[in-house]
Amino acid sequence: MPADNLPYSKIRSEIEGLFDIPGLTKRQLIQGFANILGPGLGSSRVCYNEKQGNVFTTVIEWLDDGVKPSIGQKLPGKIIQKLVTDDINEFTRERVIQLLPRELKYITGPFLSVLEILQNIVSIIASPIYINGELCGFLSLDNCRDQ
Repeated sequence: MPADNLPYSKIRSEIEGLFDIPGLTKRQLIQGFANILGPGLGSSRVCYNEKQGNVFTTVIEWLDDGVKPSIGQKLPGKIIQKLVTDDINEFTRERVIQLLPRELKYITGPFLSVLEILQNIVSIIASPIYINGELCGFLSLDNCRDQ
């Protein structure tokens, strides 16, 4: 195996190990993913954002030292569903505004400014989670200024 794949092999092995732990709840399993992915991939923050009605709420997270928490943060479902569509999505402020339809761009600019100020976000990688074809949440890996 090439040396470049070693960190990913370690991450994969640790994630597979989660499934060997008897009695883990969904919440514990997702927290385990976040705890492995954050330091393993060098992220500032890893969040699980769960769909709750018309919003996606940050319900689980892993934080690097000095990074502001985002538990309880609510993200507008209308915007998230337009953005988090592929297996892996990478976003910066400019990319988000470019991707959104015109009618959402006007409300998104102020929303992004608040996120950038409160969470110090530079960029985000987001991966949707579907159950029976319906978007029920997404995992996000944040790159923050305060790390």
